[in-house]
Amino acid sequence: AARAQAKLPADQMALKVKHVGQYGDHAVAKQAGVQVGDVLVSVDGRNDLLRETDVLAYGMENHRSGEKIGFIFLRGDNRVSVAIRQQE
Repeated sequence: AARAQAKLPADQMALKVKHVGQYGDHAVAKQAGVQVGDVLVSVDGRNDLLRETDVLAYGMENHRSGEKIGFIFLRGDNRVSVAIRQQE
């Protein structure tokens, strides 16, 4: 559904944000500017991570706690770049 709305091919990332934490450590994405309804299309320039578990595994395997990870989201017709610090 998110992929079709964003007109992205089946082999490219399109993960719709359904929830953003509100408080404490859970609010890191919100504080960085992520909004419910955004569609994640890139992590560190990669668009081949097709499932949420792929994104989480990539972050854990390639970034240490405290490092920033670059994300690109579609918000309507706009691309929004966000850097989020890897949590422990």
